[in-house]
Amino acid sequence: MLLLLAILGVLALSRARQLVDMNGAIRQRSRLIPGVNLWAGEQLLRDLPREQTRSEREVIHAELFILQVKRHQLWSTAKKLCELTYSFENAYRLNNTTLASLMLSRSAQEAETRRQQLQAAFPDNAFSHHLPLIDIEPSTVTLEQLGELPQARSSK
Repeated sequence: MLLLLAILGVLALSRARQLVDMNGAIRQRSRLIPGVNLWAGEQLLRDLPREQTRSEREVIHAELFILQVKRHQLWSTAKKLCELTYSFENAYRLNNTTLASLMLSRSAQEAETRRQQLQAAFPDNAFSHHLPLIDIEPSTVTLEQLGELPQARSSK
């Protein structure tokens, strides 16, 4: 009886390990560029509530940096955005011309400095704006709304 219980325990651990490996492979495949923190826009909609909660809990400034480029510049700009952001910050492709990144900073002033550095690294024809995460209502926001670049708030 004890031997049977031990065998079942080993089988259960084996199966659990297999599921963990499969989950990691699935998450890797959902990235738009393997090995880069670039995700589909739908993932952003799932990440917003979690990141809002985390920023409130950890008392950090969180914002969504939105970058609009020409269609032929999207993928090179996406790679550059992922290189310039921290490894724990994800980037998202909202549509054929728009990228977004969830940026976390200690303060609004630090976020402003980081935004200026990011904007300087991209071509002059790239337009950007930002939204504090606290101002976004995750239950009603859509990718189309986030992908619209308000001209009055654009930078560059």
